[in-house]
Amino acid sequence: MQILLAEDDTLLADALSAQLRNHGYAVELAPNGPVAQYLLQRHHFDLAILDLGLPMVDGLSVLRQLRDQGMAILFVTHFLDQVYALCDRITVLRNGEKVRIDTDLVVSNAGPKATVALAGSEAFPADYIARVNNDLRPAANIVINVASREPLINHPGIVTFGKTRRLCNMANLSATCPELAPPDWHLYVAYAVPVPALGDFDSDAEVARALEDLREQFANFDQTKILSIRVMRDDWPAQRSCAGYDLPRETGIEGLWCVGDAVKQYGNGGTQACAETAKIVSDAILAARPRRSAGRV
Repeated sequence: MQILLAEDDTLLADALSAQLRNHGYAVELAPNGPVAQYLLQRHHFDLAILDLGLPMVDGLSVLRQLRDQGMAILFVTHFLDQVYALCDRITVLRNGEKVRIDTDLVVSNAGPKATVALAGSEAFPADYIARVNNDLRPAANIVINVASREPLINHPGIVTFGKTRRLCNMANLSATCPELAPPDWHLYVAYAVPVPALGDFDSDAEVARALEDLREQFANFDQTKILSIRVMRDDWPAQRSCAGYDLPRETGIEGLWCVGDAVKQYGNGGTQACAETAKIVSDAILAARPRRSAGRV
């Protein structure tokens, strides 16, 4: 399968193309609109992954050329404003103005709850809305970033704690990537799990217990500089749904799919599980749609 990946974020493009190639796909990269248009003129592609915010020539202009070739298209954008009920069009924000794009396929990684909000609950089957409202179990986490003149951990990697109040693990970031910290500084990130992780809790009290754990585990912790403390909960949880409570990737609306967190395979977790859902959905879409004729080569 030939895939055009049009994305100007180098890190994202490199990571995504590497994953696609690892799965046996042939990928051509386009860092801007003119390169994407040139590649479309010279090659046939089965699928295009398109960033609507491309520089020089934007993704909407490239989209018109893609439609002429009649290929499957996946959009990569954070400008999405609305998904219409029958998944026949979406609205994106461009230069502060709303622009309509006709499409029969939308893949959302915003999570089931946000996807329903984009399209409107009245567009979905009642049983899907019931699952979104009742079955999701968002899990909270506390993230503490600290810098230290003195080393807290003398080895790279992650330390996992067994007997603590809330502290779960801590990563020694600058041991692996020293460029992340200024000279003679060490950078760490600690993770704590509040009680209850699924449900309401006192954020201040749970943070205090996590800090107490850190002081007990590291005698020199008080000399550190706390860079940030973030409680991941409510509309921005650590997990949109904990393991075992993920929803299906199908939404009940033909052509509208969810990928990422909260629709993972049972028993799998983490970033790799979220990435796996994109491959599962892509394979399902391509299997359901007959291949187009070869077109220009």
